[in-house]
Amino acid sequence: MTFVERYLRNPYLVTPFLLLGVILGFLSFRKLPLNLFPDVNYPRLAVVLVWPGASAEDMADKVARPVEKELSTLDLVRKVESSSRDEVAAVSVEFDYKKGLDSAEVDVQAALNRIWASLPRGLLPPRIFRVSDATVPAVTLAVSPKPGSHLDLAKVRQIADNELREALLRIPEIAQAEVFGGYFPEVRIEVDRDRLKRYGLTLAQVLSAVYAQNRNLPAGVIYRTRDQILIKVAGERLEKRRLEDLVVAERGGAEIHLRDVARVRTLHLRDQRDLAGGLRRDLHHGDRPHPHHVHRRLRAAGPAPVDRGLNPGPSGLLRGLHHGDPPPFPVSPETGRGVQPP
Repeated sequence: MTFVERYLRNPYLVTPFLLLGVILGFLSFRKLPLNLFPDVNYPRLAVVLVWPGASAEDMADKVARPVEKELSTLDLVRKVESSSRDEVAAVSVEFDYKKGLDSAEVDVQAALNRIWASLPRGLLPPRIFRVSDATVPAVTLAVSPKPGSHLDLAKVRQIADNELREALLRIPEIAQAEVFGGYFPEVRIEVDRDRLKRYGLTLAQVLSAVYAQNRNLPAGVIYRTRDQILIKVAGERLEKRRLEDLVVAERGGAEIHLRDVARVRTLHLRDQRDLAGGLRRDLHHGDRPHPHHVHRRLRAAGPAPVDRGLNPGPSGLLRGLHHGDPPPFPVSPETGRGVQPP
């Protein structure tokens, strides 16, 4: 007896089961999770390590290799890779699907803490990033001073750190905005060896004097009936002239100032995180999210809150960003000014 014959003999018994299957299928289809960019990659973390002044060979041999060996001992690790450049090394750790990113990040941080004492001195604190299709920058915005503007790259970096980044983060669907590149102001002290010898001083004495006299120190607390007052010794010298007046030592009742043995210069230090960002991109494989919807969301986000003489340009300063549909900062390529919404 075929199925059709059995159904015709007992239609009232089979029909409810067919309707139940159709209803369950429809409800399952409605509740099926959908994702335009599903994360089907293995859980992966990238550890970025910066050692100022180190060569690529030293970064690979003395930093990346010990870190690789330690991270390869973690539970559920599939593979460990590294990429090194001058002053920067990035180590990528890939885990099995059973390992969640939260627990993987905790394990990686614990592994770094175990070997941190054996790594070279001068190594900056490690930065751990989650690497997935959801964390790849959706939009990268480059800004630079407009021709004839009084702004330099250090000032542009300051504007990007404060006003531009805050404006991006106020847009609801932006998860994170990271600023990279540009220049930081730096005071450099160039000690003259011949002058040190003339005054009978050593480099260690100069370093010790600068460290001791160029910092703010807590001096106590005054407790009153209704409140309390914190007291500090303001010794930090933010001006070049005041730093040159710093007393290094005394000889025969005369003071020897920093300007007598060294030259104080105001420079701009290049941000090393743009190199780290490049290494992170080298370690990540996958397509970027489609940016068309990003630009549509931008037009609806409103006008730009600032116009400080900035232009879109090759001197990259703002990586706009991760996850969802984060729009870039609205800037017109013709005028360099904020774009009004339609």
